[in-house]
Amino acid sequence: WRITHGISAALIVCFVLFHLGNHLAGWLGAEAHTAVMQAGRTVYRIPLVEALLVGLLLFQAVSGVRLAWRRSGLPADGYGAFQIGSGAYLSAFIVTHLTSALISARWVRGTNTDWSWATGAPGGLIYDDWNIRLLPHYLFGVFFILAHLASGLRQVLLAHGVGSGMANRIWFAGLGCSGLVASVIILGLVGARV
Repeated sequence: WRITHGISAALIVCFVLFHLGNHLAGWLGAEAHTAVMQAGRTVYRIPLVEALLVGLLLFQAVSGVRLAWRRSGLPADGYGAFQIGSGAYLSAFIVTHLTSALISARWVRGTNTDWSWATGAPGGLIYDDWNIRLLPHYLFGVFFILAHLASGLRQVLLAHGVGSGMANRIWFAGLGCSGLVASVIILGLVGARV
């Protein structure tokens, strides 16, 4: 399960990095975000590609819960506990994000899941009493996606003979980058521009 979970993650990571890059483009304005999104949609909205991507994401959520369940009864250091916890959060995040964006917005309401949708227009994410809940949702979602990847990378490095000191430093750097990227995306979603 661990190996198939990792292989599936390797396939998904291209989309995830594109998706986060798309949100970072929001720093250049809604038009830049839309241009990047439209370019990406020419690939990931192809029905077969989209079905494969959704299937892989759901597999990640289910296999992640299974892995977490199996490891939760075993002794774990702080790194292992973080990997289990971040994975558990991501399983819930994947399901809620797919439910919100794909099922509720696109299929049920026919809403374009564009910049306006992501930023809670017209009220915005900060000043709307309902939309403000999305700030921690997005912040933790982005942070834990990247931090969980850093945790997986740490495991791969250790398995390939990299010393624990170096693997741990890379992991901490990954956490720092995860926090930075998550914060920058949130700032862009609430109106920060370059």
